[in-house]
Amino acid sequence: SPKVIFEEIKNSSVAIIEHRFHWITKRQIKYGRFNVGWVTFRNDEEGNSCLDLWLKDCLNWCYQKVEKDRFGDQKYLDKWPKLIKNLKIIDNIGANAAIWNVKNYKWSYKDNKVLLNNIQLVFYHFANIHQIDDNRYNTNLSRVLMPLNGVLKNNVYKVYLKNLKKNFDSNKIHFKKDNHLYGIKKLLIPTFRKISSFIFKDIIDLRL
Repeated sequence: SPKVIFEEIKNSSVAIIEHRFHWITKRQIKYGRFNVGWVTFRNDEEGNSCLDLWLKDCLNWCYQKVEKDRFGDQKYLDKWPKLIKNLKIIDNIGANAAIWNVKNYKWSYKDNKVLLNNIQLVFYHFANIHQIDDNRYNTNLSRVLMPLNGVLKNNVYKVYLKNLKKNFDSNKIHFKKDNHLYGIKKLLIPTFRKISSFIFKDIIDLRL
């Protein structure tokens, strides 16, 4: 339940959440300090004013391209702490756990709850999953040197993917080209990722 997050937000006009990058993924700060995995606007003057500002920014420019002060709809959030007085940056580490911060935490499972540093997981941001075929998925956790095992494999990814397959069996999670790779990186990084994926065993087979 997201109730614990709303209790933290209280009467804030706007609430946003940081990426909380691990040192391995710190370079991804170029995509923004904050992640749009959670954005709350209260229906008050400051909340609506911020929402209008974001609307105008996105209508003016919104591309999957990294620039100094903008990236898609996301990097605009970086300026909000200086503009919005009644803004809350969500502290609960159980919200928006993801591939870019997964190595920050000790993962465990107790009383039917997934825990990060003994804090209950509220929701996980399933970025970078690629479907290989009807039963196999690549989690790409090797990109952050995180082995796929234990709680992450059995109580997070596998649970999610089984439900995904059950409810959307006729659809595919199509592999998308990485639009951020250019020059020599476009040649070297895919090769490195294939090798690291093999070493860290990124693949989940739902038949096993």
